[in-house]
Amino acid sequence: MGSLTMRAYLPSIRLRGLTRAPALVTGSRRRPELAKGERALMSERDATTRRRVVATGSAIHYQDLDRGFAAWHRLGWDEVERADWDADRAELRIVSLAPETAPHLVLRSPGARRLLDLARERIRATTLVHVPLRPAGWLAARRPASGDGEVRWVVRPAPGAEPTDAEVAEIIRTVRVQAGL
Repeated sequence: MGSLTMRAYLPSIRLRGLTRAPALVTGSRRRPELAKGERALMSERDATTRRRVVATGSAIHYQDLDRGFAAWHRLGWDEVERADWDADRAELRIVSLAPETAPHLVLRSPGARRLLDLARERIRATTLVHVPLRPAGWLAARRPASGDGEVRWVVRPAPGAEPTDAEVAEIIRTVRVQAGL
């Protein structure tokens, strides 16, 4: 079972003021349209597909290979579950919390290790709290890199675990009180 946001997992709890940036935007072939104040920190190109990837302080942007190089996905760092490196393949994998709108990214490039370091730093910067739910999985509170916006609660049940909505809501309430969120 994949990660679930509180919005998908607990439909009875309404997230006030939460608006999603479009996950697919158009830009030029060379670079994505960045939000006002957003600036590129680094860019890479996939050695196999030639897909461009641009990382900013707020998000990672990458070309959509299915729609052509003028279409770009935008994945906020708070929407990234994790970043992994496969040294044998020289491959970076960015795992999306919302793969239906912004699919996982696989980048094959020897220079992608720098991007891995940036991705891990940005993931940590957008994670307010990460709580193991033994033996039921984990729960995390995430906020956009800008620091504004609603807290997104992410629940990742362990295989076979099926916590109820009431159990998850109680855990979130407890974590909110303990962490001051």
